[in-house]
Amino acid sequence: MDKHERNGGQRGHPDRASPSGNAEVNKEALTSLFEPDHIREGVSVKQIESWGGTKGLLDKLKVDAKQGLDNNNKGDLDQRGSEFGKNDPILKKTDGIFKLIFEQFEDKVLQILSAAALVSLIIGVVQEGWAKGWLEGATIFIAVVIIVSVTAINNYMRDKQFQKLNSKREQRNVPTLRNGKITDVNIYELVVGDILQVNVGDNVPVDGVIIKGSDLSIDESSITGESDMIRKHPIEAKDEQKINPFMISGSKVMEGTGLMLVCAVGVNTQQGKSKLMLQEEPEITPLQLKLESLVDSISKIGKWAAFLTFGGMVIHLFAEKLIKGEKN
Repeated sequence: MDKHERNGGQRGHPDRASPSGNAEVNKEALTSLFEPDHIREGVSVKQIESWGGTKGLLDKLKVDAKQGLDNNNKGDLDQRGSEFGKNDPILKKTDGIFKLIFEQFEDKVLQILSAAALVSLIIGVVQEGWAKGWLEGATIFIAVVIIVSVTAINNYMRDKQFQKLNSKREQRNVPTLRNGKITDVNIYELVVGDILQVNVGDNVPVDGVIIKGSDLSIDESSITGESDMIRKHPIEAKDEQKINPFMISGSKVMEGTGLMLVCAVGVNTQQGKSKLMLQEEPEITPLQLKLESLVDSISKIGKWAAFLTFGGMVIHLFAEKLIKGEKN
């Protein structure tokens, strides 16, 4: 029997591929369980059933439902973080100080001030020589440098402070089953395979599957837009018409309590994907394109007018000096 046959003839199938570590299911297969379309169409339920239900999923992730993960086995926790991702805070990357400084020069006013400083410097030197002619232009340059530096540093410090406050705002401890006991674990330390206890009023920090629950009702309006509360049951609850064991990050527990198996963390969760999308640059609208085109046209006309004026002034200065020299 070749390797392909030993793997059940599922070569290249994302739901059957084995990851590099000890678990028997990969990150992509777990993440796809929580896609809204997959949940709505019943694809996710069928996938878990094909793995052997809740017990099969626990076995694939090498988790004991009664003990949870071993809090003292740092190697296993680190391996899970490396294999399935970490639940690190999703923060927008801040621009470097030099990039912020260059961005300041996109301001048309600063561009005009810089051009005025250059013109003033050249005319001053031509008229009065280097001894005194550089003072006015250099003063304008210094003013521009101060404005740009102060603004860039303030923006940089503000972004760093905002990231720090945002990270602390979301940080909290959640009750998690480890070593057979419910213990408080920082949400940023949660890994795939953890068994998380959810109670009324909790905001779900990760994506997971209910393995045990009692009258659980979840508000998913902030994630899926569904206004009605959604009942959650373990996948084995066959007496229910529509089984939905999927707990989506960002949703809120309105009623009941239960235990959920963590299946996706950090940027792999539905909330994580939404946060990453919000960090992308928004598309430019047609109106913005037209306005930018108009601004560029006005800017070009202004630049040509400035160059012509500058050229005329320089020619006038040299002509004046030549005429004075000939008279002398």
